Amino acid sequence: MNERSIDLGLGVIAGERDKDRVLALKLKFNPRCFLAALIVLLSAWILRSFFEPLLWASVIAIAAWPIYRRFTQNVPWRMTSSATPLVFTTLVSLFVLGPMVFAFGALALQAQTWADQILLADKTGLAAPAWYEWTKKAHHSSVVQSLASPPTPPVTPSSGSIHA
Repeated sequence: MNERSIDLGLGVIAGERDKDRVLALKLKFNPRCFLAALIVLLSAWILRSFFEPLLWASVIAIAAWPIYRRFTQNVPWRMTSSATPLVFTTLVSLFVLGPMVFAFGALALQAQTWADQILLADKTGLAAPAWYEWTKKAHHSSVVQSLASPPTPPVTPSSGSIHA
């Protein structure tokens, strides 16, 4: 026979004929492959929220590996089995999480100060800002100046004579 067929897996068979060089693909529906693909897709959908933290953990692990190797060289050989990874993980966690803990602590203190100021303003009221007094004085002085000067009469066109 002049036909060669190749099994490509997943139920796909490719055949080739010598006469007209036609590539024919026959797809077979396999329920096991469909269910496996469905399980993989659903698992990826469930785990999608874990991908970003895993990526960051990988970046930190790769970046910290040379420091870890140098750290293990300076630790006594009796501690290298279990204490070294624990100590290094604790140091890296403090280095990464320390600034965030500090920032949230400062934010909590500032929020408490703001809440105290709002409660005080609710009890005593708010004082007018300094610029408000300045605008009141500037407005008052312009009003006084306009009242102190006599009003100018409206200009009307004359009928040709200069003196009336």
